[in-house]
Amino acid sequence: MLKKIFNDKNFRFIVFFSSLFLCGLYLFFDRPVVKNTDDLTTVRGKLDHVSKEHNPYSKSKTDFDILYYIYLDNYACHFQVSYMPFDVETFYKNSQSGDLIELSIPKEDLENLNNLDANVRSFSLKVNEVNYLQVKEGIRGFGGGYFEISICLISLIGLTYLIVKATRR
Repeated sequence: MLKKIFNDKNFRFIVFFSSLFLCGLYLFFDRPVVKNTDDLTTVRGKLDHVSKEHNPYSKSKTDFDILYYIYLDNYACHFQVSYMPFDVETFYKNSQSGDLIELSIPKEDLENLNNLDANVRSFSLKVNEVNYLQVKEGIRGFGGGYFEISICLISLIGLTYLIVKATRR
């Protein structure tokens, strides 16, 4: 049976769907566990700067593919508010170095605050008492892992189809 699968003309697609399945699993289990506000903690600091970068993994260069990284004076990591129910352009234009920033991050990310390479997700954004993103909206925007689960399911359907097709020959 394995010989048939390895010699099948669609073997490259079997490898692709297997890789896609593994990526979906990795993304699902790499997500912070955030169900409600009890899973979050508040981080405060002064804004050092905000960087605006195009997503290197995206082929299109639209406004939806821009990543905003927030750097605070007292933390080595950078923070990312990746949920778009807030006015990111207004935040980017109005934010200045020294502004007081308040972010809600997963408790499990507390250990990453002094890691230079860490990207810490934020579920809220408050700048000088102006709320750009409420915690409830951030949690709702985070979702329940449905994207990652759909990647796994679609790849499993493709894998099953190709393996059954290969073994019937």
